[in-house]
Amino acid sequence: MLDFVFTVDDPVAWHSQNLKKNWSHYSFLKVLGPKIITTIQNNYGAGVYYNPLITCDGRLIKYGVISTNILIEDLLNWNNLYVAGRLQKPVSKCLIG
Repeated sequence: MLDFVFTVDDPVAWHSQNLKKNWSHYSFLKVLGPKIITTIQNNYGAGVYYNPLITCDGRLIKYGVISTNILIEDLLNWNNLYVAGRLQKPVSKCLIG
């Protein structure tokens, strides 16, 4: 399974666009909208909202979304070590946009 983490400056806008394109990727939270999804993403757990078990080009993937600010804070201050820990395995950087 491929594991992606997207770092975004505006998670509300990102989830809004992604919900329009990939409604089926989200759990029941999709009915609550992008603002609630972002609130849950930013305030609970490690600051990452994951959409797991997605089929893309015949492969099983999962992808997470994290706010750029939360990522930087976690890497600098080790707030919860989740992202820092995930970066301990091989990583490939890809810039989009």
